[in-house]
Amino acid sequence: MQLVHLTCQRFNIHDAESQTRSETQIQEDLVAALTQKVTTLHPFPIITLSLVPLYVPFEQTIVLKWCIHITDELRTFIKILYETLQWVGIRSLYKKWFIPTLITTLRDIDEHKTEDLEQWSNRSYLKPLFTASQIELSKIYSLDNYAILATIPLAK
Repeated sequence: MQLVHLTCQRFNIHDAESQTRSETQIQEDLVAALTQKVTTLHPFPIITLSLVPLYVPFEQTIVLKWCIHITDELRTFIKILYETLQWVGIRSLYKKWFIPTLITTLRDIDEHKTEDLEQWSNRSYLKPLFTASQIELSKIYSLDNYAILATIPLAK
């Protein structure tokens, strides 16, 4: 079973400003900083707005993605993540203003079925998809090959 998640940040740890710290030390500093920063954030709902079929060049396939509602809680969460990366000396691959709005729900969709998907994308859903309750820091090796380095819960 693969859990649904929202990718909120991407970065290359080798681009960190400090050349004196090891990759392990930078990861430890990031986990410690995130753990401290999110203690005031409570779990918050991720609410769907619509479904969007997209061709993703990186995956070389058609995927179906949920488009989600940008809430104040999501904005605050993203701001804290971005600022924490900066504080630790890591440059985000995303711009400061970027707020993620797409969550993959299905991958490897047959090109001939996209017409069916188009009628789905014309509907409005406005339903809770899940409650964001933790940060998972992962290291990506390839598309389906990654390791979870840390799980940091939000405040209860």
